[in-house]
Amino acid sequence: MIDILGKNDTFSVRFSYTITRNPPDTDDAEDIAAVVTGENVVDIKSDDDSTRNALIEILKGTVESQNMT
Repeated sequence: MIDILGKNDTFSVRFSYTITRNPPDTDDAEDIAAVVTGENVVDIKSDDDSTRNALIEILKGTVESQNMT
């Protein structure tokens, strides 16, 4: 993945997620959890160096904690 990010080709990245949450004031054993799932596909353009560099830092584990807005 890092090698792909280092090239100047456009490519797609797929993000899939599942979030499960029990409502407040309920027993965790009850089967009423709210589940949200989704998937996003993002095209990383060949000239998007800031996104490429940020993803490389995340994959290498070298990203510093920062406030992103």
